[in-house]
Amino acid sequence: MGTALVLMLVCAALAPNVPLMAAACLGMGLSASLAQQIIPLVAHLAAPQRRGRAVGLVMSGLLVAGQAWALGGWPAVAGAGAAFAAAALLLHALWNPGPAPAH
Repeated sequence: MGTALVLMLVCAALAPNVPLMAAACLGMGLSASLAQQIIPLVAHLAAPQRRGRAVGLVMSGLLVAGQAWALGGWPAVAGAGAAFAAAALLLHALWNPGPAPAH
């Protein structure tokens, strides 16, 4: 799903008009589970005393996206989103602790 999200974000960033951007946004909505994966992973990997700070740092990306929209419109938001999603996919692949052991 993460690869599809990156692809849809790139399509949205390069969309020359609103209908194509809207179609890419539909694809983003259907494939956007990265936040639901990365936030619990960050919370799991952070030490208990640093968990709130780590999750807050990840969530601050929402504020950055809002600023990018104000400064550059949908191409800036989608382009930055594609870059961050691709980086998150790479980091997830490198440091995924795998499934929890059964007790």
